[in-house]
Amino acid sequence: MGTYATNQYSTAAQRAQFETNFRNTLIENYGSAFAKYTNQTYTMRPYKATAGKNPVVTLDFNHNGEKIPVSFQLADKGSQWKIRNINVSGIDLGLQFRNQFAATVKRNGGDLNKAIATFQPDADAAVNQNKQK
Repeated sequence: MGTYATNQYSTAAQRAQFETNFRNTLIENYGSAFAKYTNQTYTMRPYKATAGKNPVVTLDFNHNGEKIPVSFQLADKGSQWKIRNINVSGIDLGLQFRNQFAATVKRNGGDLNKAIATFQPDADAAVNQNKQK
């Protein structure tokens, strides 16, 4: 939600609806993608402490002889760790999704409710956009 996640731009109800829509879309997209992930291997890189408060764990997925680094930025939520952001081969998906949402708000004339209702995060578009640069 980026800039719109503050009280200045959105209500608590809008932020909750955005979170629900965003989470459901990601689960649908990535759940089916990970379910298809078979007969492939990955290695976990040794953990390196960072200066930030959110640790990063990186896995190298082996795909057709190519290593694809996937880094998960984690957040400590009391009794459990949650993924805060994902970086795939140098592409920051969190930043890409924030940019996509900002474009959706703009397409909807600044109407945050319409933008929330129609927003569909697209990781493939984020990856392809970065490959073209």
